[in-house]
Amino acid sequence: MNQIITVLGFLVVATAVVNVLLGFRGWLAARRAESAKPSGSSMEQIIRDYGAFMERHPPLPTRIEDTSVLPHQKAIILDALLSAMEQQNTAQTQEFLRIAAMSLVCLSG
Repeated sequence: MNQIITVLGFLVVATAVVNVLLGFRGWLAARRAESAKPSGSSMEQIIRDYGAFMERHPPLPTRIEDTSVLPHQKAIILDALLSAMEQQNTAQTQEFLRIAAMSLVCLSG
C-alpha cells in the first residue's frame, strides 16, 4: 500500500512539473510574439552557456540556487531549450534538453 502511495505521489509531482513547463511554454509563446526570436547561433550559445553552468553547478536535491547565478535570464534559457527540443530528433539530445529544462525549472526566482 505504501508503494502505491509513493508511486501516486511521484506521478502527481511529475504531472505538476509537466503542467508548469507547458504553462511556462505558453507564456513564452506569448512573449515570442512580442519580441524577436533569438537566432539559431544565439540559441545554441545560450544552451552552451547553461550547459557549462550545469557542469560547474550540478543540480542537487539539497541545494536551491537563485536565478541570479544563471548565465542568462531563466525565461531566455528555457525558451532556447524548448525551441531546441522542437528541432532536435535524436533521443540523446532530447533527453539532455529535457533534463536541462527540468533542472532550470527547479531554480528559485
